Amino acid sequence: MKTYLRVFGSLALVAVVASRLNWDSLREAFAALEVRYWWAALGVYFLLQLVSSLRWQLLARPLGFDLTYPRYVALYFIGMFFNLVLPTAVGGDVVRAWYLGAPTKRRGAAFFTVIAERGSGLVVLMLLACVAACFVPGELPRWMQGILLGIAVALAIGVCALPLLHLLPLLPLVGKKLTRLVEVVRLYLRMPGLLAVSAALSLLVQLASVTQTWLISQGLGLNVSFNYLAVVVPLVSLLTMIPISVNGMGLREAGMVVLLAPVGVALDWAVTLSLLGFAVNVAASLLGAVVYLVGPFPRFSQGKGVPDDDAIAVGGDSDQGREGQPATASSAALSSPRSADGSATA
Repeated sequence: MKTYLRVFGSLALVAVVASRLNWDSLREAFAALEVRYWWAALGVYFLLQLVSSLRWQLLARPLGFDLTYPRYVALYFIGMFFNLVLPTAVGGDVVRAWYLGAPTKRRGAAFFTVIAERGSGLVVLMLLACVAACFVPGELPRWMQGILLGIAVALAIGVCALPLLHLLPLLPLVGKKLTRLVEVVRLYLRMPGLLAVSAALSLLVQLASVTQTWLISQGLGLNVSFNYLAVVVPLVSLLTMIPISVNGMGLREAGMVVLLAPVGVALDWAVTLSLLGFAVNVAASLLGAVVYLVGPFPRFSQGKGVPDDDAIAVGGDSDQGREGQPATASSAALSSPRSADGSATA
């Protein structure tokens, strides 16, 4: 969707929510916050990003990227900053992929590592919502149960469709562009140990995200169970992926209002919870701005005109691998799976 349409969508959603707010109640909600809970949520959020960086590092190794863990952490925080300031939810992901692939001019492969990292998180996010729902059946209205059932069905269809993965390149118009993606997915499927570790880290990330929201809710004095928030937080995250607003602005607040209403949380308090959670995101992302401005990272203007040797990964027609080697050399990471320590395996 065009950026101006996203801006319009966010403004419209914010206007709807704002029109229903009782501003005195909103001020009361903010004043009621026990700040120590917010600081604890910020600490959990930092931990969440460190675990996410480790997950990205592990998923990047099979594609031939062997940067140090601190480097991945730095790039992850830079991505968080650009996710905050760019008018798209994936802008920061593109930025960190750009930096990861820049030294070897393999930005296409680098982007696939980001897709893998985000994909692992998305699958576990959906599973968490479905499993958590089993522990709060009495609190979930039927429409929420229907949404969760739809998510469970979508997951089941996705798993059942994996054997048909090799047919994607045969699709008309877009088939050839999906060839490299299919190769990457098949590479990861041959590494069940890596996928299991990635899933475990993703579960830790998602539970930390729920914990962050639960801590803020405790600081506000809201009587919302952790199990219920384990359903709400994933659903709100999925809602913000709908490309009708800027970075989920408006959707996030509306989602919190609607999903917390069944347990008696008033609109003003739900909006306050959402805004305080977003404030945690902003505070952590500012560290990414510092890393970007003072760290040893080139600006994008310095990379203009630099050819991307993995252009084929996004539909280009490059025939050169890294450092000018043949394309077969640049794709060796896709044909030679690596172990968790980055060494090639049979």
